[in-house]
Amino acid sequence: MVNVPVPKTIQNTFIVSLAVLCITFILALYSVNRIDTKSDWVEHTNLVLLRLEDILSYLQDAEVGQRGYLLTENPDFLKPYYGVYDQLLQSYNQARKLTHDNYQQQQRLDTLLVLINKRFEVLNRTIALGKKGEQDSATALVMSQQGKKLMDQIRVLINRMETEELRLKKIRYDQVKKSSILTAILISISSFLALLICIIAYRVTKKEIKQTLKLQHQLAQSNQEIKQTNEELKQAEATLKQLNTTLEAKVAERTAYLTHVKDDLNLLNQELFEKNQRLNRVNTDLDNFIYAASHDLKAPVTNIEGLINLIKKTDCYQDEDTKEIIDRMGVSGEKLKNAIEDLSVVIRVQKELDLNTEVIDVGTIIQDIRISIADLLQASQAQINLKIDPAAPIKFSRNNFRSILYNLIYNAIQYRSYERTPEILISTTSIPGNTLLTVSDNGIGFNPAKKDNIFLLFKRLHNHVEGSGVGLFIVKRMLDNAGGKIEVESEENAGTTFRLYFPV
Repeated sequence: MVNVPVPKTIQNTFIVSLAVLCITFILALYSVNRIDTKSDWVEHTNLVLLRLEDILSYLQDAEVGQRGYLLTENPDFLKPYYGVYDQLLQSYNQARKLTHDNYQQQQRLDTLLVLINKRFEVLNRTIALGKKGEQDSATALVMSQQGKKLMDQIRVLINRMETEELRLKKIRYDQVKKSSILTAILISISSFLALLICIIAYRVTKKEIKQTLKLQHQLAQSNQEIKQTNEELKQAEATLKQLNTTLEAKVAERTAYLTHVKDDLNLLNQELFEKNQRLNRVNTDLDNFIYAASHDLKAPVTNIEGLINLIKKTDCYQDEDTKEIIDRMGVSGEKLKNAIEDLSVVIRVQKELDLNTEVIDVGTIIQDIRISIADLLQASQAQINLKIDPAAPIKFSRNNFRSILYNLIYNAIQYRSYERTPEILISTTSIPGNTLLTVSDNGIGFNPAKKDNIFLLFKRLHNHVEGSGVGLFIVKRMLDNAGGKIEVESEENAGTTFRLYFPV
């Protein structure tokens, strides 16, 4: 007979059943213990109420003894009086100990003790006067109602304390009741779950046994099929050996072909490397030529500016036609000078990589830029708003960062919409691997289809505003050189948003 192992499903079902029963037992113990604890607190409240009643009773006994003595002058009335204060203090100390966890009740007990001592002081004085035979004085002291006022205060205070204890008693009794109901519900639910799991376990066990018998039958059939398959495998093995022989010949042929291709590829790579070397030399020569040309052009342009300024000081400048020509020459010279300066900056940015990085204080840089373009800000009434996250630091070249922000802010103001007050929002946030700097404006924007051209050198999307088409090229090149990147989104007449990613 085949030993049928207990299916894992059945094992798991019985384990779950046992776990539910254990949890039910533990929860029941916990709930019963919780009910006992709450019941103890109810009894604790009852003890406090008894002690307060004892205190009031002892005070009343003391008053009865005092009155009996004053009325009859019989010392027997004072026998209970002499021991009542100690009994009262004992009840008071018990009440104080029972309410040690209630600061408000402790304060009331402090006040109560003061009133009790004052009341006994009046009682003692009255009895002392009676013992001296000064009945009139004792009666006058009683009639002064000092004792009654103190007793009224004591009753009011004890009543407040009893009210507080009754409130606590109700809360604790409600908690006991709630815990009892919760325990009953918990045990009922757990018992139902245990019964349900047992029913499920029975059905699962029955199903698993049936499935096991079916699998044994299938296993016998499978063994027969395996024998047949083994015979087929032996035949396939012989066929495979023949195929391997053929495959080895083809692999050898393929290897020879790949070796030839590899040699051709190495030759092409060498040619590509040499072409790249020649291209780099051409680029270097071109950069050097542009740099030299821009440098050599500065002096003639400066001389032209000087000559124009000299002409402006002569009498011929007073002629309107001559003045217009000279002014146009001055404007053209200024544009040529700016173009040469932009070209120099482009060459410097392409050739240099500023490695002097530091943690940037964005607020300080913004303030510096505000000062630099104060006239432009005032004329345009532009507003610059900041939302800087201190947990998103930017480590970058300070000079390059200032140049980047300056270009973006300047462009936002230059390409503003005259239909609304210019608003620029600059914010930083931390993203995985980068700190994201966002610069948004509400300007005229541009056609999104042209956004790929915005970072090209000397490329401008709007001609109604003076510009060189160099600023955004420089911004992108500075970020590229530092391993960062820049993205732009815009809609016509809906503003523009630049996103700059600075590597962490």
